[in-house]
Amino acid sequence: MDGNYQQLLAVSYREGKGSRWLWHCVSYLCLIPPLSAVEYSGSGIIEYRVFSPTNSSQIVCDFHYQFKFGVSNDFWQIHTERKGGNHDFFLDEALYDGTNTYLTTQINDLANLAASFDPKKSITIVGQIFPTEFPPPSIVPINPIWLAYCSGTRLRKSGHKRFPPLWQGEYDSVFALDYKVPTSLSFLDTDLFLPRECVQYSDGCGHFVAFTNGTPYIVLDPWFTGVFAKGFTRVRYTVSETTNIAGCIFPKQFKFMDLRPQPNGQSSNDVQVLAEYDAKISTIKFGRSDIHLETGVAQFASIVDYRPLALKPRRDRIQYTNPTNHWLPMAPGSLAYELYENELRAYKPMPRWLPTPVVLLGYQFYEAAVKRPIIFCVLLALSFVAIAFFFFGRRSNDH
Repeated sequence: MDGNYQQLLAVSYREGKGSRWLWHCVSYLCLIPPLSAVEYSGSGIIEYRVFSPTNSSQIVCDFHYQFKFGVSNDFWQIHTERKGGNHDFFLDEALYDGTNTYLTTQINDLANLAASFDPKKSITIVGQIFPTEFPPPSIVPINPIWLAYCSGTRLRKSGHKRFPPLWQGEYDSVFALDYKVPTSLSFLDTDLFLPRECVQYSDGCGHFVAFTNGTPYIVLDPWFTGVFAKGFTRVRYTVSETTNIAGCIFPKQFKFMDLRPQPNGQSSNDVQVLAEYDAKISTIKFGRSDIHLETGVAQFASIVDYRPLALKPRRDRIQYTNPTNHWLPMAPGSLAYELYENELRAYKPMPRWLPTPVVLLGYQFYEAAVKRPIIFCVLLALSFVAIAFFFFGRRSNDH
C-alpha cells in the first residue's frame, strides 16, 4: 500500500472530519495498486506440445510444467518445474534484476541421464547471463510466461512494433545483441501493458553472430526458400480468458504457437503449428512478490555469460565454472571481468594506416601468441630456421 494513501486513511479516521464515506473511499483506493509501485504474483500449469512437421495432427512429444512468477516494478522472477511420472526432471528459473537476466537449469532426475554420468564429478546446474530483460526462447516455457505476465514494463518503455524473436531455434548470442523483428501487439489494458494478442513475422532468415577482429555483428542466413523466402507469420500468441484483479486485467488462459511453413505451401500464409504452449493460471494476486534478487547459483555451476556482447568494446560470450554461490558481477576484480579483459587483449587494435593484409596477418599472429603461446613459439622458431636456410642458401649460390 502506498504511503500517501496510508497517511490519508489515518488522518480521515483519527480526525473524523465528518465523513465516513471518505474513509471508505480511501480504503477502496488502497486496494488499487498505484502504477508507480506494482507488485503481483501468480502460479499455474502449462502444457508444451510438439507436432510432426509432416503431419500437423500428430503429437511428437507432450510435456507438462508447473510455474509461478512474481513481478515487482522493473524486476521479475519465473520458476518452472517439469512434471513427468513421479519425479521432477528439470527445474528452471529466470530472474531479472533491472539490468541482466539470469537463467538457471537444474537436472534433478539423474536416472534418465546417460549411464556414464557421474554425479560426483559432473555439473548438474548450468546458468546463463543475458544483458537484456528478454529471456531467450527454448522448450522450457519461461519465455511465454514472461510475455503473458512479466513483459509490461519492457513493452511500455521500448515500444512494441519491433521485438526480439519469440520463436525457438535462434542462437542465444542474437538475443544478447537485442536483435528485433516486426511484431504486432494489442493489449489487455493500459495499466499493466500485458499483451492480449501478439503476432510476429519472420524475415525468412535465421540469424547468428559473427565476429570481425573480435567485434560481433548479426548475419542473416536464408533458411527458407520459395514463397517463404521474404517472410511469413512465425508466432501467434492469444489470450482466450481473462481475470480482473482490482481493475487490472490479467490473462487467465493463453495459447502460444510456434509456426512453420507447410511442406507444400503455395503462399506465405500456408503455415502450420510446429509447437504450442497452453497455459492456465490457478492463483494470481496483488501484494508483495516473493522475488529474491540475491538468489544465488550453486558453486561449481557451469556459466555461459553473454554480457561481453553488450559492453564497449563488444566481445564474444565467455564461459566459466562459478567459483562462488552467487552470480559474478561484471566488474573489475571478478573472474567474469578478467575473462572479458582476456578477450580484449586477444584483439588489440592495429594501426589504421597499415594495409589490410598486414592488419589481418597481425591479428592472426597476436591471437596465436596470446591463446597458443607454445605453438606460436614453435612456428616462430621454424620460421627463423626457414629464413636462415634461405639466406645461407643464397650466399652459397653467390660463391
